[in-house]
Amino acid sequence: MTTARTNKSHNIYAYCKLLQNTGSDNLAHTLRQKRFQSCKNLYKRDLIVHFGCVNALEFSKKNKEYLASGGDDKRVLLWNVGETLMNPNYKPTAMETLHISNIFCLDFTADNQYLLSSGNDEQVIVHDIETRQESCAYMKEKSIFAISAHPELPTLFLTASEDGKVSLTDMRMSNTNCMADYSSALHGVMFNPTEPMLFASANSNEGAALWDIRKPKTYNGVTSIWFPILQRENHECSLQQDGVLAVCAQTKASC
Repeated sequence: MTTARTNKSHNIYAYCKLLQNTGSDNLAHTLRQKRFQSCKNLYKRDLIVHFGCVNALEFSKKNKEYLASGGDDKRVLLWNVGETLMNPNYKPTAMETLHISNIFCLDFTADNQYLLSSGNDEQVIVHDIETRQESCAYMKEKSIFAISAHPELPTLFLTASEDGKVSLTDMRMSNTNCMADYSSALHGVMFNPTEPMLFASANSNEGAALWDIRKPKTYNGVTSIWFPILQRENHECSLQQDGVLAVCAQTKASC
């Protein structure tokens, strides 16, 4: 009993000391770092290949065999996850086509045949994973902050852009449909993994919303069914694999 009380008192003292030194805002982050540092069953490897900030990471669909990365060096790199973890000499494969400016977002099509990349240069590049060549490209009007491929149909994808628009593109057709139209920038968009007719968006002023793709908001002012979830500034959105929860987090610049 004496030992238990001593350990408890020591833990409380350490907690208070840590709170005093770091402040409440950084306490949770510091505790997580200490937890990871002391954990014996986690494997970590630093992947230092890009020449600037890494702004986008995305695992491939289904078996998560591949990891894609992109950032300020305008390159899209493809990693084999197993080789990356087990082979210290492994180098990723670079897609042949470079972006003109910073890459902000990536996603794989449902069949893992193509890799979509977009960002500050106002275009979506479709990379063929097998050949590493550009399959096609789509020009948009403003910078694109988020992209989401349809979870079942490999030809469909959504983009969220600086002009406040969510656009739906079908690679079999030449036209693009506007699904949502805000007056301020959109920072996130994602298809519902289990109900692909629904998608979530995140706006810098209005927060997060859930949309029905069958009732898009058009340029003539017809409003879609939407449900505001949070009203905070600068959010990104994500839906869990069961499609139930939309998670939004305040964005912070890392570099």
